[in-house]
Amino acid sequence: MCEDVFKTLIRKGAAVVPGETSAEDVFSSQSDTQAMVEIFKSDADPPPMYVTDCKHVANLHLSFKATKDRVPIRVRIDFGQVYATVSAMKEGLGQQDIDSAEINWLID
Repeated sequence: MCEDVFKTLIRKGAAVVPGETSAEDVFSSQSDTQAMVEIFKSDADPPPMYVTDCKHVANLHLSFKATKDRVPIRVRIDFGQVYATVSAMKEGLGQQDIDSAEINWLID
């Protein structure tokens, strides 16, 4: 049974220049008060469609004041030599809520 479907931010074989390459996209929060962004990786080409076919590497959690609806969350990956920094930030005016994680892409 599939747990969830995910979106690919960078594909296998894409040119990555450490310190210069990044990838980002905007997603909707799961509720009007919080968002959890799960980060996965896969060596499959083309990328798998379901999270059950790849490895979970990080969770990012955001909590914010209640809004009328779900809010946009910008997820960004900045690539370094070995590590990638993944950040998630609530979009919009006012105080920005942000969470980040450093991931070693060379570890399986």
